[in-house]
Amino acid sequence: LLSTSGMVFMAAANDLIVIFLALEIMSVAVYVLVGMLRQEVRSNEASLKYFLLGAFATGFLLYGIAFFYGATGSTRLDVVAQAVARDGLTPFLLLGLALVLVGFGFKVALIPFHVWTPDVYEGAPTAVTAFMAVGVKAAAFAAFVRVFAGALVSVAASWTGVLWVLAALTMTVGNVGAVTQRNVKRMLAYSSIAHAGYALVGLVTATKAGEAALLYYLGVLVQMYMAEGTRPIDAPATRPYLLATILVAGVATLLLGVFPSGTMELARVSVASLR
Repeated sequence: LLSTSGMVFMAAANDLIVIFLALEIMSVAVYVLVGMLRQEVRSNEASLKYFLLGAFATGFLLYGIAFFYGATGSTRLDVVAQAVARDGLTPFLLLGLALVLVGFGFKVALIPFHVWTPDVYEGAPTAVTAFMAVGVKAAAFAAFVRVFAGALVSVAASWTGVLWVLAALTMTVGNVGAVTQRNVKRMLAYSSIAHAGYALVGLVTATKAGEAALLYYLGVLVQMYMAEGTRPIDAPATRPYLLATILVAGVATLLLGVFPSGTMELARVSVASLR
């Protein structure tokens, strides 16, 4: 409940301090969830690693917010947007932008801020792993969009190039890493990294179409991972005609791009990036 509350406040916040506090509320609860299997060494190790690296990344984010305040005189995103549109990208603001990017990059597992992801996903309980792969990432991207595509949109030319490089690296490393894994959870971790790269493509367009594509993409991911934890059914295995029907319907859905399939989400992000 605490982590979900933090996610909601992160997505709705119009102040950098509120985003920071919501991020901490979410993170502290997730640290506990990762280590809830107290008898498992891997779970305890994953919780400690996530806590230490998360605290380090939070320091970058808070320091970046301080530079934002020093450059604009406010932490409200609307006031920051007005100051940036008026004064442009000052040295203080540029430094704050870089530090905030590091903080958000850690939360959404962009390259090269992804090193914690495979170990933490592997050690966490399965349900928590799925929750982190979707919930934490979606909330962090929502805040990411509000800061970069909202407050900093007038100087988008100064940060889109960097994010393009990060998106390309994240997609490449995530997919290559997932192919080489033999552990399902570690494969999920690298898949989550790759998805962060795909989602970032929607952000770097700095357009309304890109933002809409990003939100659609995150919505599809949430729908996909909601299937985790459902009880297995053996009806398709014992009824081959039912199995064949499900397979045909699934393939048709993927080809048509009907929600919540993966074809349309990638198409939306790709089209938005080319505009």
